[in-house]
Amino acid sequence: MGDGLRVAATCTVEQLAAFPPDAAWTAWPLVDACMDALLMSFKVQGQATVGGNVALALPAGAMTSLLAALDAVAVVWTPDGGERREAVADLVVGAGRTTLAAGEVLRAFDVPPHALRARTAVRQVSLTAVGRSASLVVARRDADGTVTLTVTAATPHPVQHRFASAPTSAQVDGVLAGLEWFDDLHGAPDWRRAVTSLLAHEVVGEVTA
Repeated sequence: MGDGLRVAATCTVEQLAAFPPDAAWTAWPLVDACMDALLMSFKVQGQATVGGNVALALPAGAMTSLLAALDAVAVVWTPDGGERREAVADLVVGAGRTTLAAGEVLRAFDVPPHALRARTAVRQVSLTAVGRSASLVVARRDADGTVTLTVTAATPHPVQHRFASAPTSAQVDGVLAGLEWFDDLHGAPDWRRAVTSLLAHEVVGEVTA
């Protein structure tokens, strides 16, 4: 898709990781970072698909984290033979819930060139060394100076906010204030809130330094 990238929903995690990126895609290291967050064996990586990971709508879905952070748009086939498009950040609306209607099929994900060429930083934390992500935070700074902060795993669905320029600490805190924090055996809400705040300030500081 032009200078961007189309990822088939049936593309495996292994195939995505092996894809040779354009030299201008400075955001490509996010792929490996999010793959590592999946904590899967090479056998599973060879079978698990990008679309399947998104469709499961797990808060810690690493491909959801990757695609949301890169402003990817999902291409959805509808039962009437048509097609609709929706940002991945909006497609996942809760733990195990998406906007997909009965009979709709995820066909592909389009990643825009501006996101692939951006400066990015990512942090991930789990309760244990090999545990499921409790918080995964990505900051992206585009060529026009826009800073996009994306939070996943710590919240039931992706949370994304854009700043027209480098945000202050107070602005970052303001975005995180009042969020709904996910609660399961991989992390209590108050702990997720605290570590996400720390990670958010770190990644924003890294891309705006």
